[in-house]
Amino acid sequence: MLTVALLSCGACAHSQSAPQVTVMRNGPIYPSLPDDCLLTFLNHQHMDILASGYEMLAMIIFAGTPDQMDHAASGIPGAVAVGACKLGGNSVSLANTMATGQSAALQFVVWRAPAGKPAGGEQKGGSDSAGQHI
Repeated sequence: MLTVALLSCGACAHSQSAPQVTVMRNGPIYPSLPDDCLLTFLNHQHMDILASGYEMLAMIIFAGTPDQMDHAASGIPGAVAVGACKLGGNSVSLANTMATGQSAALQFVVWRAPAGKPAGGEQKGGSDSAGQHI
């Protein structure tokens, strides 16, 4: 069901040229948050994020040809945000980017901030040492 929600993003799914979207849960399961939940982009090494108490919930992976990825690029951030909220996450980080002559991929990790610590630690639009709100 989550894959269907991610594929409904505007630029990602209007033709056969859409990249493949894979969601891999690899942590605790939390209730979904509203689609427009406040998210923080974490720009740190994943070991540091884990050490600060964040829980890794899932990976969201977009893969396709370079042309497919270019065509879908504008819709990917919104699709990742909706997917992260549906997974109960409140933070996202970029895990990996890969590109060869024939294939490309973007991998995002969905995180949940430690209990009692708001994601990013500030109100929407701000930033702190944990990352930047998206």
